[in-house]
Parts: sequence; C-alpha cells; structure tokens
Amino acid sequence: MTLSDLTGIPPAQRAENRPQPERTAAVIAQAVIESHPDVVFAKDLDGRHQLVNSATARLLGRPTHEVLGKTVRELVDATSALHMEEQDRDIIATGETRVYEETLTIQPGDARTFVTTKGPILDDEGAVVGVFGVSRDITESKRSAEALQRSQDQLAHAQHIAGMGSWDWDLASGAITLSAELHRLYLNDPRTFVPTYENFFEKIHSEDRAAVAQAEQELIQDREFLSALLDSLKEGIVACDAEGRLTLFNQAAREFHGVTPSPVGPDQWAHSYSLYRPDGQTPLQKVDIPLFRALNGETVREAEMVIAPTDSDRRTTLVNGQAFYDGDGTKLGAVVAMHDVTERRALEDRLTYQTIHDALTGLPNRALFADRLGHALRRIQRRDGAVAVLFVDLDGFKVVNDSLGHQVGDQLLIAVAGRIGDCLRPIDTVARLGGDEFAVLVEDVADARQTIQLTERISTALREPFALPDRSVQVTASTGIAISTTGKEHPDDLVRKADIAMYKAKRTGHGRWKLFDDDMDEEARSRLVVQNDLSQAIEQGQLRLHYQPKIPLTGSSKPIWMEALVRWQHPERGLLQPADFLALAEESGLIVELGRWVLHEACRQGQRWRQTHPRQPMAVCVNLSARQFHGGQLASEVEHALRTADLPPEALMLEITESAMMQDVESAAVTLRALKSLGLQIAIDDFGTGYSSLSYLHHFPVDCLKIDRSFISNLESARHTRALVQGIISLAHALGITVAAEGVETAAQAARLRAMGCDSAQGYHFARPMPADEAAAAVPELMS
Repeated sequence: MTLSDLTGIPPAQRAENRPQPERTAAVIAQAVIESHPDVVFAKDLDGRHQLVNSATARLLGRPTHEVLGKTVRELVDATSALHMEEQDRDIIATGETRVYEETLTIQPGDARTFVTTKGPILDDEGAVVGVFGVSRDITESKRSAEALQRSQDQLAHAQHIAGMGSWDWDLASGAITLSAELHRLYLNDPRTFVPTYENFFEKIHSEDRAAVAQAEQELIQDREFLSALLDSLKEGIVACDAEGRLTLFNQAAREFHGVTPSPVGPDQWAHSYSLYRPDGQTPLQKVDIPLFRALNGETVREAEMVIAPTDSDRRTTLVNGQAFYDGDGTKLGAVVAMHDVTERRALEDRLTYQTIHDALTGLPNRALFADRLGHALRRIQRRDGAVAVLFVDLDGFKVVNDSLGHQVGDQLLIAVAGRIGDCLRPIDTVARLGGDEFAVLVEDVADARQTIQLTERISTALREPFALPDRSVQVTASTGIAISTTGKEHPDDLVRKADIAMYKAKRTGHGRWKLFDDDMDEEARSRLVVQNDLSQAIEQGQLRLHYQPKIPLTGSSKPIWMEALVRWQHPERGLLQPADFLALAEESGLIVELGRWVLHEACRQGQRWRQTHPRQPMAVCVNLSARQFHGGQLASEVEHALRTADLPPEALMLEITESAMMQDVESAAVTLRALKSLGLQIAIDDFGTGYSSLSYLHHFPVDCLKIDRSFISNLESARHTRALVQGIISLAHALGITVAAEGVETAAQAARLRAMGCDSAQGYHFARPMPADEAAAAVPELMS
C-alpha cells in the first residue's frame, strides 16, 4: 500500500488536498478516514505520525495537530511505545502486512485490548517509506465474550449438579441440539444418538407429550412472528446454512434483488443475484461477497455492494454480517443485513461532482484541472511527449458584467465554455478557473506549432458574436501558452507560467496570444513588486497630479481647462510616468482606487485655484477609466468629490474614452445623463479611434470631443486625415459640441487646427504637464 492508496491523493497533490473524479478521490477518502470509528494512522520511517484521524486523536486525548509529527515515545508509556516500535521495525524489514492482538496502556491506568493491522507504505518504485495502521479497540467485546463463556460454563456445571439438561430445535432445518447433560440423561453416550424430531418425541413421557405439542405450536407461532418481523424491516436480511445454501430472504432482500430466492450455492450467488463491486460494473467474485465472507468467519462491517438486477432498480447497499454457531462452537451458517444507501451515495456523488466542477458552466474547476494536469505530467515522465496549458482570459468581461448585468455575463460564460470545448479533442480538458478565466489542458503535443494552431482556432471562434437570449455580445480573449516536455513541473507552476504569458499577451492588445519564456518569469516578479509598491503608494501619499492646460484657438475661453495627469513619486525610482504603472493598475484592479484618488485630489486643487486665482478662472479635467465608468456608483462618487471639495460642478470636466462608452451604448447613455444632471462637463477622449461612432453622438449628452493625437500627428502629411478632422469639427459644431485637439507638438499643427475652427488644443507645443503651482503660473503667458 502506498500513502496515495491510503489517502486517495497522489504524491504531487497531497499538500493541496485536491479532490479527484474517481471514487477514491481525496475529498471522499479523507472524509472516510476522518469519520472511520477505528484508529487510522500513518508514520514515516522515523516513526513520526504523518496522518491520523479523529479517532486516533480521541484515543490519545490530544488534538490532531499535537499528534502529527510526533513519535509513539512522545505519546504513550514507554512499555507500549517499545512494543509498537518493534512491530514497526518488523513491518519495515519484511515489507509484509501483519495483524496483532495486543494489550496496551494508552492512558495511565487503563489497559485496553486492540486488534491492529499494520502494513508498509510504498513509494512509486516499491520502496518502503513508512507504516500505516488501523486499530480497533476490542476491550469491551472481548470482556463480553469471556463473560458469555463463563456463563455457559457455569450453566453446564449447574445442569450437571442438578441433573438437568437443555435442548435447541432449529425449526428451519429440523435439527435438534442437546446439551451434554441431556445427552447423558437420555443415553449416557452422546455419540450414539443423532436427534430428530420423531425419535426425540418418542423419548418424551406419554403424560408430557401433550404439553410438548402445545409448546411446538407456540414455536411455530414464534416462527411466523419472526418471519413477519423480518419482512417489516427496511434492511434486507439474507442468511445461509453452513454449506452456503440460502435459508432466509426477507421481503426487503427480495425487493433489492428483484427476484425470489432459489436454492443455489455460493458459486452461483453473484451471477444469480447480480452482485457488483461499488463501481457497479465489476461483478463480485465469490470470496468477496459479504455473506460468503461472513460464512468464512469474517465480521463484515459496512461492506459496500451494488445489486443490479436486470428488471429492477440498481441499489447500493452497505452490508454488515457474521457467522453464527451452536453452543459447542459448530458453525451453523451466516447472516447479513443490507442497508439501502442508494440515495445517500447519489447525494455524495453529486456533492463530489460539485466540489470538482464549476457550478455555472459544468466544466472541471481549478482542483480537477490541476489533478488531470498532474496525471498528464506524470505520464510524459514515463514516455516521450509534451503537454500544454492554455490560459484564456476574456478581454473586457468585467465591463460586460457590470454594464449588462450578471445574468448576461453568466450566459456569455456558458457560451464561451461551449465554444472552447468545440475546438478541442476528446483527450483535452477545458476548465473554468474562476471569473472570466479558462484553462485548457492539451495532451499528446507534438510541437509548439500544434498548440499555437489550437490557440488561434479558439481565438477565432470567440471573436464571432454571441447570440444571447436578450442581445448579441462580442468579445475577444487573450491567451497565454506554457508547454512542458519533461513533466517535472508542478501543475501550479505550469498554470502560473501560462497566466504570466496571458498577461503579456493582454498588454500587447486584445485577442492576442503569447508563448511563455523564462524572461517573462523575471518580468512577472518585477511587476509583482511594482504592484505591491503601487498599493502602498496610494496609501502613503506617493501619487502626484500634474496639469496640462488646454489653450483656446478661437477667441477667448473662460475658464481655462487644466487636465489632471497622475504621476508616481517612487521613493527609489523617482518620478514615474503613467506608462510605467497605469496598465498594471488596470490589470490588478487598483485603477479604481487610484482613479478615485485622482478625482478627489483634482477637485480639491480646482477649489484651491478658485481661491488663489479669482481673476484667472481655472477648471479641472479628470480622465475616467473604463472600470470607473462602468462601476455603477460613478455619479454618487463624483457628487461626493464635488461636495467634499466645495467645487462648483461647472468647474469639473470628466473625460471618458470613446471605446469605454461604445462597449454598451444604452448603459453609457444612462450613466452620462446621471453625470450631466450634476451640472458638470463631459468630454469624449481619444475620439475617432476604433469606432465609427458619429451616428451615436445624439445619444450622449456630450460637451466636448477630443480628437486623438494619432490624427494630429498626420495632419500636415495626409490629406485624407485633414478631411476627416475637418469633418469631425464641422459635425460637432453642428451638434453644439466643442472640439479639442490633443498631442499638438508644432506651430504648423496649431495653425492648421485654428484655421479649421478647432476650439482648443493641448500638447507639448504649448506646455508640458506641470505641478499645480507651475501650471497656474504659466497660464498668463500662454494666453498672451
């Protein structure tokens, strides 16, 4: 037996205690060991306990954690400890399983008798690495047996003194058993008399025969009563005689088997009554049938057996039984009681399934995926080959979930699971790890190209619109790939590498994939350090706001709008630009907390300017992330920031990217109207990138369009760009919307935009982002 056999947990997974899909899955095996009434333990070669159940802890009078890691010398008296250590050395030396009956003193002054089975724990190569044991306390049953034997001896002695005897009559077989004293009274030689009812009745005095007949009638009535009683039980009761012929099938047993009993011998039991092992598939051999085991002298306890008759429902039963004997110790037969646990087992199976499957999609969950990956890795250690893990993460799923609701999000996840599964072979596994993260186990990988082709098939399938019950939704997925050719990686490590590659792919653009390499590992560790530092930066006040003014191009503009741009004053790396940390903030979710700080600090600065520069009105612009915009509480958060800073709403402009708005037009319109009702200004940032959204402008209560810098950089060199920019300006003005250009770096670009009628511009041509005081001081010169 290996420790994996004992716990149901393969060595590579024992620490994670993950459940497996087999009936010996860890989640079941550990529960069985823990709930087992007998003492169950396992020790390493140094004698230290590596596994104990609650029964062991109760016997020792200590909590489980105080037993683990200790030797018997530290737990019981020295004499008992020496005895146990001698047994362990014998098991380790011989590699054989042995059974001991022993009297030990576990608690001071309390000597108890145990029947203990000990055997070796073997590793995968067959070497002994420890000892397992199961001990049953038989103190009370042994005392009861000894007391019963003393009572029987005393009865026999009393009968001999009194010159009286006793007899038993088996109504089923007709056999009559006489006590030794009764034999002596009748014939003085028990060997010369084989009792039957007839010759026994002849020995009775004629005056007593009527009373005996009356007693016979009472016995018949008792037999009928016993039969009715047995038939009323829910447990199935089956008995056989000493030769194995079936002698009793109560009503429940007949229902379980779907047949009436027939006088077949043990060799035909399994076939005649459709008896199977717990898997319900493997027929029971004669030696494994609980009734036959009981007939052979074994005390059967909680043996699981499946009865699967052809024309009746399959039942799972737990069987208890034992042989029974006459007063002289002659075996008369055996009896078993079968308790129907079909519904309980079905519930346990459902619970086991639920512990290793995702409740929403029905896919394997992280635990089952790790289990299958572990098996796949061990297989390629034994033969050539490779396995791959794909880590698939939906792009922008949180926005879909927040804007369209969890019901739509759940429907999308179910549909995504189906599409990924359609791309796989039967030997591959797709699992949902949580949220919008899926993992694919690819076995029998010939080369990296095969895995890349599969990844591209999945990406292509996921790009197609999903026709959900209420609407159509389109998403993309970023995928990371990690491949093992040796099988020596831990399953968690291979998944982690695929996860790292996925984030690398996501940073290069939605719908991309990346194959893991060692450089990514170092980069991931560095990013983790930055992420931790960023979390502390928010708490410790290391963030700064710089401001870049928007310069009016046509006429005068009041107030002067100042765009708030975040910087990080890192204690070791100095002042960091947004490109150094904003993408990481988006990935980690810190962007929400960071964005909240920017909003509140910009509002406070806006109010400070109003107080220090009353003749030079300045207002603030704040950029919102997609997560903030679709978070559901944006309007109340903005209202709170304005109120706490005492800033008038007309002195605040919120900038939302065009892509964030277009993820869900209807939801965006509702959010924008709620913001607009506060009295603030709204601008669409990065306008013209990725969407042809001019037709949607009438849906949105927008005050300003900001033309993306990619158009401005080509303004002088590309005629079609100039025409497009002029069209945007003209249409916006027709709708009563102002236009601002960002990324203006040359005087020629500024002149061109002014000639086109663009209302304002910002960029390095006018001013770089500056701290608040410097920005305010530069405004008069910029406006001159």
